[in-house]
Amino acid sequence: MSQTDKLYNLLKSGRAYRTDEIMEQVYGNDHLGLARIGARIYDLKKKYGVDIRGKKDDENPSLYWYWIVKPSVEFPLAREQKVETANLFEGLKVKLKK
Repeated sequence: MSQTDKLYNLLKSGRAYRTDEIMEQVYGNDHLGLARIGARIYDLKKKYGVDIRGKKDDENPSLYWYWIVKPSVEFPLAREQKVETANLFEGLKVKLKK
């Protein structure tokens, strides 16, 4: 599995991860303190179309936190399903009581 896929599998859990956690879980013990996390973040955005945010750690500014931002808009499939549901009632005549 590629580093990009490993990072995606880690971040898709929904929580934020610090740089050192990413290095340990994605790169393992073979990273020698060097990792191109920023490059993998770019790859994730391009490959999966996800919005990934990051911020400096308040206590240790050499570390960053990264997380996937959940979309706040509907997916196209969900909109299509709503249209199909609306079509179920097409032609239905309802009489209102007075």
